[in-house]
Amino acid sequence: MDKKGDIVELVEKLKKVGFSDSMALVYIELLKNPGYNGTQIFKELDLPRSSVYKALEDLLELEYITLIPSSENLKNYVPKDPKILTKEIKIVYENVLQTLGLELEMIYRPQEFNEVYNISGLNNFYYKLNEMMEKATKKIVVSGKIDNSKIQAKTELEIISKNILDENEVYILIDDSEILVARLNDNYAVGIYTKNSIIIKKYEKEN
Repeated sequence: MDKKGDIVELVEKLKKVGFSDSMALVYIELLKNPGYNGTQIFKELDLPRSSVYKALEDLLELEYITLIPSSENLKNYVPKDPKILTKEIKIVYENVLQTLGLELEMIYRPQEFNEVYNISGLNNFYYKLNEMMEKATKKIVVSGKIDNSKIQAKTELEIISKNILDENEVYILIDDSEILVARLNDNYAVGIYTKNSIIIKKYEKEN
């Protein structure tokens, strides 16, 4: 295997197990030419000299290559046997994955990213408001001024009034799980309806 496409594929695979581009190319070059020194490797690869020597340092630190003892003032390297290398990498990843899933689950706080629906027009606003109130089973929270004559929903729940943050804004929160937010006056209403927990928490915190 020495075709350019094959080398590129090998480099990409090595990158998936922690190699940098330079480390992968240097390791592959040493597989082809065990015993090469940094200068020889540099001449074979289209890499800056500094990148070659940095890759050699990193590979040595990971024990993916070994320095050959020499009386000369040269540093020659041999690569670790690929069978041994891949086996060791596999063991490392297996050990990490054994506990990684559990550790991530311990800090995971799932959120429901439900869609947000636009509501426009007074009739649509009050239709949705009544629909929400009819379904309420635990709590109804209202902030802002609404036309009580248009409330047709039958509910035995107490309607909790909250402070008005904006005189033109109204929100209705049902069971802490769905919310209708709108800007309205006697002539128009423009707003949103959602079960998105992030939006709901925003209004809960403001009050």
